[in-house]
Amino acid sequence: MSIVPRVNDRLREVEVMKRTSIQGILVAIATMLALVLVPGPAWASAGALGASSYTSNGADISGWNWVRGAGQTATWTFDVAGLATAKPRSVYLNVSALVTNGVSGGSGYSAYSVKFDVACETGRQLLSVKLTNPFKPMDPADSGGLGYAAYGASSSFLQTEKFAGCSAITVTAAYPFTSGRHVAFNQQSAILGFLS
Repeated sequence: MSIVPRVNDRLREVEVMKRTSIQGILVAIATMLALVLVPGPAWASAGALGASSYTSNGADISGWNWVRGAGQTATWTFDVAGLATAKPRSVYLNVSALVTNGVSGGSGYSAYSVKFDVACETGRQLLSVKLTNPFKPMDPADSGGLGYAAYGASSSFLQTEKFAGCSAITVTAAYPFTSGRHVAFNQQSAILGFLS
């Protein structure tokens, strides 16, 4: 058996390995360039804006205002300057609240489609938030406050262009809520989350 075919076979293997290595290196370089040159969410920085003031005419129980009757509201005021660096379409209302099924209510209840009216002199927008309560089990009996915590974010972004020229915006939640839920808020309950 001649050594020439074996050498030729070995040379072909080496050539294939070279091409494979070069292709691997080119793919790695292209990937690194894409990560460096293409801006994306990795370059964004998350921020949060808390309310500068808060008012409610709901019953104050242990620092929480229970909005559970006709005409009861909770209103937060936000200084718009705090959103100056926010990227377009990145501002969302985030809410943490207490939710139950009635006075001295039970645990594990959520409030669906809670409406928040956002307004200033030049604009208005209605945001909807599903306040999800992860507590289990759901029980209608008086839980003494156990299992009331619920959280959610607006299903759509705040259209900041509607509020151009405003120095502050108000965000108001008003009774009634779906399924007659009772919802409690405080100043820290509402924040505006955004990317900058």
